Amino acid sequence: MGFYNNSSEFNVLSKCFFLPNPAFEKVPLRYTSNLITALINVAFAPFAVVSNSLLLLLLRRCPQLSNPSNILLGCLAFSDILVGLITQPSYAIFRLQENQFHFVSCSVRIVYSTSFYMCYGVSFMTLSAISCERYFALKLHLRYKELITKRRVCKVVALMWVIDVFLTTLQWSGFNVVARAVHLGLWTFCLVVACALQYKVYKIVKYHRLQILQQYRQFGQNFHRQTRLTTSLGYMVSVYILFNLPVLFITILHQVAKVHLENYDAYSWTETIAFLNSSLNPLICVWKRKDFRRCFLKLASKCCCVFTDSVKISGVQESRDSCIFYRHSDTSSNVKDVGTRSFAFSSTLYKYSNGNISQPNVIDVHL
Repeated sequence: MGFYNNSSEFNVLSKCFFLPNPAFEKVPLRYTSNLITALINVAFAPFAVVSNSLLLLLLRRCPQLSNPSNILLGCLAFSDILVGLITQPSYAIFRLQENQFHFVSCSVRIVYSTSFYMCYGVSFMTLSAISCERYFALKLHLRYKELITKRRVCKVVALMWVIDVFLTTLQWSGFNVVARAVHLGLWTFCLVVACALQYKVYKIVKYHRLQILQQYRQFGQNFHRQTRLTTSLGYMVSVYILFNLPVLFITILHQVAKVHLENYDAYSWTETIAFLNSSLNPLICVWKRKDFRRCFLKLASKCCCVFTDSVKISGVQESRDSCIFYRHSDTSSNVKDVGTRSFAFSSTLYKYSNGNISQPNVIDVHL
């Protein structure tokens, strides 16, 4: 496909349903930015998919992670998977086609725009929901488990997806400008709510530390655990705001306030920065959450146990010695978490015959 130099030809070719004019005639001005940001997204998209998929696997396989906070975290992880699976690849194709042909097919633009608004609408609403849930956890204390249940949180998650899909599909109607304005207004509202609640949570944790210690003695270990969880999720919310605020500002400035942008370089870089946050969220979880690290190690230990079952070293079949320690530590931690008066121990019986070690027998006793 050749290049087009007539601005009228550009305007005709750039029409694609309700999407705004991408100003293909200015592609030479953003050629370098297009190339660099496309390569960045190609590199990070697989990591976003794999890391967030592992995060969902941990939430699925570890019962101790089943709580309202982590349900919302799973919703955010699923949205980040869609970003790495659809939004980032379509963005890279968008920018590379711009550079090569000075034109982007309508199908690519539709896929990119729809996935962008859908994924980030859910992400902003989930961000606000996480902040609300953490604020209620610190304010409600013992009433938290009664009012904030997993069933209710799942209903909130379903409602967020319904609202976001509705607003995204509403752009296909004749009110696409109004629909986009409402969508962006909802993002802004969620961001303001998240910032306000994070500030309140920060004040509770920082300025009432002595009261928190007294409440820890009064209400038990649960309140202290909620405080640590709130601090950990606060890091994720803060990073999310930092990475996504620029693209929200540029989008509102251009598409709602109708401010003229010279060459759309601002879109390329702010969108790429926002996409990178999808890869950072799982790393923050593993870094700040001890329960996630513990579950990851347990899951990795199980995988290693399955693998070593059939391994032979120097003609001697390797037994599952490492699995014994895992089973013992896992049982002990479960007993400790439940708080019951029980204990577990493992007794390993080794039989030696001709210098070979047979597979050990593990006896788990619960009283």
